[in-house]
Order: sequence, then structure tokens, then C-alpha cells
Amino acid sequence: MKHMNELIRQIQSAKRIGIAGHIRPDGDCVGSCCALYNYIKDNFSLDEKKIVVYMEGIAPQFFLLEGLSEFTSDVTALQDCDLFIALDCASIDRFGKAEEYFLKADNSILVDHHISNTAYAKTCIVDADASATCEVLFELFDETKISLACANALYLGIVHDTGVFKHSNTKRRTMEIAGILLEKGVS
Repeated sequence: MKHMNELIRQIQSAKRIGIAGHIRPDGDCVGSCCALYNYIKDNFSLDEKKIVVYMEGIAPQFFLLEGLSEFTSDVTALQDCDLFIALDCASIDRFGKAEEYFLKADNSILVDHHISNTAYAKTCIVDADASATCEVLFELFDETKISLACANALYLGIVHDTGVFKHSNTKRRTMEIAGILLEKGVS
């Protein structure tokens, strides 16, 4: 709960939010960036906020997610962010071109599940027991405020990083979260 409150508090106070994940994004990286984008878009006034999601080289199979068309591959769009949120990125050097803008941001948060995470942000939310960054995000969000678009993105990330629930990182809580997302309408 403490981490959720901190994430929400920082999003509420930010005017220009940058979001990025690691280079060569996989399903959890794309899903977590898309889920956070949709959650902010659905629950905060965008009249007062600008959200920039930077991602390079999104694989075509991920374009079923709502919101991806709003992402940019122009790294300069990240300049002047007062809050930069790093997702599914264990170390700062995995940002590629976005690293420069992450370091310049007034404030930073990272949300991740990798045990190797180097805790490089001002606020670090890392749960190495989680199956995916999307699982960590689910725990940070108010479940009642997760839209279908957000749920689809969270589910995609969890399915990707668990090998469709076959890997040993699949735990009871992973399956419970998947069930909740299915109840929200995920196909």
C-alpha cells in the first residue's frame, strides 16, 4: 500500500511524465508501459498532464494493445520530464538512448521484478518474487480502476514472462491476478 500511495502521489503531482522500458522490449516491457499509460490516462486529467512513452522497436504482435499508437520512438520527446518512470529495466544502461533523459528528470521511479535490479531511481519498487513487472504494477494499481485496456496490457506482460504460466515464476498470486484480469474482460 505504501508503494501504491507513493506512485500515485508522484503521478498526481507531475505535469510531464516520461515512461520507458528496456531496449529490445519484450511482452512484459511493452505490457507494463502500456498498462501504466492506460491507467494514468483513465484515472488522471490529461488537461493537466503530458505523458510521453518512449519505446524503440515494438514487435508487430504487440500492436493488439490499446494505446501503443501513442508511443514514440523519438527519444527527444522525453526532455523536460519532471517525473520519469522506468519499467521492467533492471539497470540504467538497459535504457539505451533514454538514459540521458532519465538522468535529467527532476524525479524518478522504477518498477521492476528482476532480482538483479541495481536500484538506480530515486524511488525503487522492486518485487523479485513477482512473475513480471506487470504483476508488480497490478499490485500498485487500485484494482477497481483498471480498465479493459489496462487489463489487457497487464495480462500480456504476465503471460509473456511466465511462458503462458509454465515457468517456475508462476505462483498462486500470479494465477489469482490473471483470474481477476480475465473477469475484467481480457480475452
